[in-house]
Amino acid sequence: MLAMFESKNNNELRVIQYGDLVFDNFEMLRLQSTSIDVKESTTRMQFHHGSYFAWQQSNHLYEDRYFSMTVNLNLRKLLKHDRFKYRIHVLKELSRPQLVWATDGYRLLFGRAYVESIGETLNQATGTFTLNLDIVMYDGVWKVARSREVFLSTYEVCDFMDCIDIRMDDRCSHCCDCSNERNPDTCSCTCRCDYFVRERSLCELGHSILDLVYKNCTGLFRIHLNCQLGRVFDLQEEATAVICKQESCDPYVLGIFRNESIIETRDVTIIIDGHVFDPVVKLGNEWIRIQGEYDGLLTINPDFTVTYCLRREGDYCLNDTSAVVPQENITFSRFMWRLEHGSHSFRIEQRTGCPCGMVCGLIFIRELTI
Repeated sequence: MLAMFESKNNNELRVIQYGDLVFDNFEMLRLQSTSIDVKESTTRMQFHHGSYFAWQQSNHLYEDRYFSMTVNLNLRKLLKHDRFKYRIHVLKELSRPQLVWATDGYRLLFGRAYVESIGETLNQATGTFTLNLDIVMYDGVWKVARSREVFLSTYEVCDFMDCIDIRMDDRCSHCCDCSNERNPDTCSCTCRCDYFVRERSLCELGHSILDLVYKNCTGLFRIHLNCQLGRVFDLQEEATAVICKQESCDPYVLGIFRNESIIETRDVTIIIDGHVFDPVVKLGNEWIRIQGEYDGLLTINPDFTVTYCLRREGDYCLNDTSAVVPQENITFSRFMWRLEHGSHSFRIEQRTGCPCGMVCGLIFIRELTI
C-alpha cells in the first residue's frame, strides 16, 4: 500500500490529515478546494479611476482559510463489527477543533481548524459513506513544520482502535496521554506514546516529508507535533540560526541570518546560551534589554516574556527549574519582533567589563505561508 498519496504533481497543496484522521489515498480524499480573503479593502474614488487602498502592512493580513472537501470512507476494509466504531471514530475527530496537516511540495504545513458543516451520504452497494466537509482554518495562514518537532507513528486503517477506546460511556477518550498511564483494567488502549522519541522524529528518519508521504511503500504514517521535545533532543540543530562570538573575549555577538517565511512572522523565540550581564538583543532595528546576570539558557519568548533556566542537563532545561524574569527588568523598543522575508542582522551586547566566555544566540522562527 502506498503511504498516503502518490501524486503526479507533488508541488500541489494537499490536505493529508485532520486531527488523528489520516487521508491515506486518493480515493479517500476525492475533491479539495480552498480559498482565503485579505482583510484590507478599497474605497471607491468618486472623481478618478480606481479606488483608494490603505496599505499599512509589509504583507496582507488574512481572514480565515476555507476548505471544501469530499471524503470517501471505504468500510469494506474493516471487519463488520468494526465498521460502526470506525464511523464513530471519524465523526468524533471531526467534531472538535484540531490541527489540519497538508503538504506543499517538500514542506509540511499545519494550522488550527474546525469543521463548520458535514454532509453525509451512505452507499450500501459499495460499502462506502461519503462526507462533504467545510473546514475553517482559523489561523488564516499555514505554519511550516520543522522536522525535529514532527513525530511519526505507523498507521493502518485496520488498526485505528490501537490508541483509542470507542465505548458509549466514553470513559477513555484520551488514552494516549504520555503523562498519565491508564489502568489496563479500565482502559483497553495499547498506545503509550512510544513515538515521542528521537528516532521517530521526521529529521531522524532521514527522509523529507515528500518521500514519506508520496514515495514510501512500507506503510502509512500518522503525524504528531511536539514543539518542546524537538528542542530537547537537539537545541542548536532545531534553531533557525545559531550565532556565537568569534572569540570568547569578544564584547558582543554579531551575525546575519535569513528568514525564509513567505509572509511577515512575529513568532520568534531567542535563546541566549552563556554567561551574560545586562544583555541587549538587537534584531534589525528593534531591541530588548534584560537587566541582571545570567549564566545558562535565557529565553526571550514571542510575547517578550523572558525565562531563565536555573538547572540544565546539556541543552535540556530540567522540569520546574525555569524562573520568570520580572517585567520591571525588561525594556524594549517595540512589543514583539516583526520579521519580513530575507536577511536580518543579529547582535547581543552586554555591560562593559564582563569576563570572557563563549556566548551564543539561538534564533527560532516559525515560518508562515499562504
